[in-house]
Amino acid sequence: MIGPVNSNFVLHFACMHCSTVHCVHEQVMRVSSMTGEGLSELWDKMKEFRTKLTLSGDLERRREKQYVRWMDNHIADKLRTLFLEHPSVRRLMPKLEFLVEKGAVTPGYAADVLLHEFSSSLRISDKVPSSEVTRELLEAEKQLSDDVVSEYA
Repeated sequence: MIGPVNSNFVLHFACMHCSTVHCVHEQVMRVSSMTGEGLSELWDKMKEFRTKLTLSGDLERRREKQYVRWMDNHIADKLRTLFLEHPSVRRLMPKLEFLVEKGAVTPGYAADVLLHEFSSSLRISDKVPSSEVTRELLEAEKQLSDDVVSEYA
């Protein structure tokens, strides 16, 4: 059984993932939301940590990687939605799930069948970016290239 809620918490800061030397330790602080004990110290530590991440460049590197993960997740989510809404996939999915559950076909085989049905209906020519999008991508690539060159020049 869970006891009464304790208004005093011990917060544990694990900074093990920082690449900087000053962030390889852990910190424990006692904080109370009821009395306010330790809140200002906690806030100071959080600001200090963010400042260290910013000055070391870790914050920017993490943000850049996060943007790429967001893009990857967006693509994966959109592809999954398109896949699951595809008429052939919707028609075959229940049958193949049943066959997989009963051991009549392997999960890999069922996935391959569904992916084949999905991909064979795609018209690649419709999926090529328009000339306007292509031009925008080329301009962005050139700007990035110019920025990188000027940064290291």
